[in-house]
Amino acid sequence: MASTARFDVVAIGNAIVDVLARADDALIEAEGLTKGSMRLIDGEEAERLYAAMGPAVEVSGGSAANTLAGMAALGERCAFIGQVADDQLGQVFTHDLRALGVAYETPALKEGAPTARCLILVTPDASAR
Repeated sequence: MASTARFDVVAIGNAIVDVLARADDALIEAEGLTKGSMRLIDGEEAERLYAAMGPAVEVSGGSAANTLAGMAALGERCAFIGQVADDQLGQVFTHDLRALGVAYETPALKEGAPTARCLILVTPDASAR
């Protein structure tokens, strides 16, 4: 019997953009950060820290979206349900997912919190670990 399903896999999850940038120890110290650690911050602090970072590589992520990226690469028909804000990182996330062939039609949030992000600062000694 032929399948009538529009998608093979649908995932609901957090739409997150990973932002990776090189940083020197001075920035880490000035921001009161601890190497090798992680902490949750609010949208206002995320925007401020993002602005203080140098040039960065932005990669769409989140466990649900990452799973769909793999499934789409294997030829599955995939769709993602999750929300981004109507901002630069929201546009990056939307573009990346759609470019992988994942259906993503959730409207962007016009007001409120910015798109979720994971800010990753890589110091010069990262290769020494």
